[in-house]
Amino acid sequence: MAGGTVAKTLTGARCLLSIDSQPIGLFASVDFGVNNAAEDIYVLGNLGASEIVYTSQDTITVNVSGFRVMGSSPYDASSVPKLQELLTHADITLSIVDRTTKLPVMTLVGVRPIGYNVSAQARGVASLSISFRGLRLSDESDGGSAQGDPGSSPYGA
Repeated sequence: MAGGTVAKTLTGARCLLSIDSQPIGLFASVDFGVNNAAEDIYVLGNLGASEIVYTSQDTITVNVSGFRVMGSSPYDASSVPKLQELLTHADITLSIVDRTTKLPVMTLVGVRPIGYNVSAQARGVASLSISFRGLRLSDESDGGSAQGDPGSSPYGA
C-alpha cells in the first residue's frame, strides 16, 4: 500500500510480545487488564453510599496462549521459574509493541511468571498457556514507561 496511511485499529498481527526486550514468537493471543479496588463510603443517616474511594490497584494479570513448540520450553521461552529457582528468580518485564508504528501497546514491570498449562489432543496442535502477574502497567498514553510510584519503598511509605 504505497503512499497510504497506517490503519489506526490495532490487530494481532501488529502486536509483538517481548520478555525483557526479547521478542517471543510462540503466542497466538494475549489478554490483560487493570482492576482498581474501590470501597463504598456509607455515612450514618444516608440510605445510599456517599462516595466511592479507591483503596488500591490489584496486580496486573497477563495470560498468553499459543502453541507448544518442541525446543522452546516454557521455562526457557517465557522465564517460568523451575522449583529450584523460586527463591532466586528475578522479576521480568513484559511488553507489547505495535510493529507498524513502534508505539508501546503495553509495558508491564515487576512481572513474575506464575505458571503454565499444556494441552494436547489427538487431532490438533498442542497448546501452551502461561500466566504472569506484574506490578505496574503503562501504555501508549504515557510512552510505555511503567515507572511509577507504587509506594516508594518495597513495602509502601
